[in-house]
Amino acid sequence: MSQIVPVRVPKWGLAMTEGKLTAWHKAVGDAVTKGDELADIESSKIANVLEAPEGGVLRRIVANVEETLPVGALLGVIAEASVSDAEIDAYVAEMKDKFAAEAAEAETPLPDKIDVSGQTIQYLKLAPVDFEGGMPLVLVHGFGGDLNNWLFNQAELAKERAVYALDLPGHGGSSKAVADPTLDGLTGVVAAAIRAWGLGKVNVAGHSLGAAMALNLALKYPELVNAVVTICGAGYGSAVNRDYVDGYLAAARRKDLQPVAELLFAD
Repeated sequence: MSQIVPVRVPKWGLAMTEGKLTAWHKAVGDAVTKGDELADIESSKIANVLEAPEGGVLRRIVANVEETLPVGALLGVIAEASVSDAEIDAYVAEMKDKFAAEAAEAETPLPDKIDVSGQTIQYLKLAPVDFEGGMPLVLVHGFGGDLNNWLFNQAELAKERAVYALDLPGHGGSSKAVADPTLDGLTGVVAAAIRAWGLGKVNVAGHSLGAAMALNLALKYPELVNAVVTICGAGYGSAVNRDYVDGYLAAARRKDLQPVAELLFAD
């Protein structure tokens, strides 16, 4: 490992700009192994555990529980016991100055909106800086989701192609009024968006309801689809799980969703 290793606020997806430190699982002086659970971090979209990037000793904690910090901000320092306190102090000061400079230059891609079939559709486009063509990819989320369902995937996929993630009507930042909530109606909106973006043929990846829409798009609009990837696709069983759908719609708080989400898992 490096002599001194920073523990920083992670960036879990492009939309994440800050994180709230909700708990420390280690104290100053504790030995840590790479992958140990160090702290709990929450953003507006996700709550997750931050793991130790390397092994050593947690020598310094510089962020307090319940503190909200920008992505990349220093939370703590891991180093071997042989590293002096003076070296740790100098490193912390250097990292804070470096972070301030990085934050001033950082830019976060923001979603855009288009009008499609009388509805406003929000989407996020990511593409390589030197993008010159190639087959674009369109990502379609499932029931109750939004474009942030792809927050861990879109940037990686966009290293070699333009990638569009959209909010379906009634979801995310798109129009809440849904003109036609049927599978064909929603598929038609995706087709209209692809045309509005001027893409021609695309690859389409869909999750859950989005997977059913991706397949339907290939059937109804073959001139727009090159290939389809389906993830946990809806429509393969004999019936929709009404307990899940009704519970999801009725949930008003995160804790209300726990028993509903458990319906999606066998164990």
